[in-house]
Formats: sequence, structure tokens, C-alpha cells
Amino acid sequence: MTMVVFLLEEPSAEALIRGLLPKLFPEEGTIDARFVVFEGKQDLEKKMERRIRGWLHPASFVVLRDQDAGDCRVVKQGLAARAAAGGRADALVRVACKELEAWVLGDWPAIAAEFNIPSVAELGRKAGGCDHRRRTRSCGPEVPFSQYVPLAWNIINKWNISHRALSNQLVP
Repeated sequence: MTMVVFLLEEPSAEALIRGLLPKLFPEEGTIDARFVVFEGKQDLEKKMERRIRGWLHPASFVVLRDQDAGDCRVVKQGLAARAAAGGRADALVRVACKELEAWVLGDWPAIAAEFNIPSVAELGRKAGGCDHRRRTRSCGPEVPFSQYVPLAWNIINKWNISHRALSNQLVP
């Protein structure tokens, strides 16, 4: 069994990945997933080298961070350099553009199914006048989500359950 260590910026990323892993690896015992969740991007960048270097078991590493306002190439290069400095130049580094929530909002049918609002399934990639492939800072994923699923958005903001719930519906 292969151990895969996910170095994640925030707990919501862990919730989403935990929900997706059984779909990506349906055979029991395929991978042994471990999660190291940090308290934001600065914490991830500050501590990841030490965490990688101190990992005692053979493992593959996946680093996931939101792009936010940074240049995704620069962000990815910086994370790859930190992983290499920790002894793992082979770490898989992924930057969620602009943020992890935008990955989820690429699947409106999953949102419609999870929150039982069939009309939301028809929104496609364009929602609320916002093109998520070319969106700007003023048009984050929370804008269309809160507009079309307001009650769910209020619950999500309070209890951070969206990623786990939506991962049940996503098809990798």
C-alpha cells in the first residue's frame, strides 16, 4: 500500500479530498492517505519543509494551496522549492486557481444534487454574470453560490461543511 501525505492549507481541503479519495481509489487498501493541515498559506509555507524532512515513513507528498491573489506559477515554484529543500523534489504541487472553492463550483449539477435545488444544475460555468474561467477578484466563488443557494451558504460559512458534503456528489 502506498502512503500519500497531503500537505494542505486549510481544513476544508482535507474535507474535500477525504470525500473524493474513495471515488478516485475505490479499491480498499490502495492508498494510505495522511493529512497535514496547516492554519493558512503562511503557516503551510513556513512549516512544510520541516514537516516533509521529519516524515519518518516512505511516502509520496501532495501539496495543495490556493492561488488567491498570487501568480500561480510563482506560488507553485515557491512550494516546489520548499518541498525540494525538505528532501522531496518529487512532491506533487497543485495550486487551486483562484481558490479550492472554485473547483467545486465547476460542478453545478453536484451542488444542485447535494442541496436539492434542481434549477441550480442549469447554471453551468456562468453564474451571476461571472465567468469562472476568467473571473476577477471581485467575483469569487462565494458570489454565485451565495446568490443561488443562500441558505446553504449561511450554513457552510458557520460550520464549514460544504467541501465534505459536495465531495459526495462530485465525479472525479
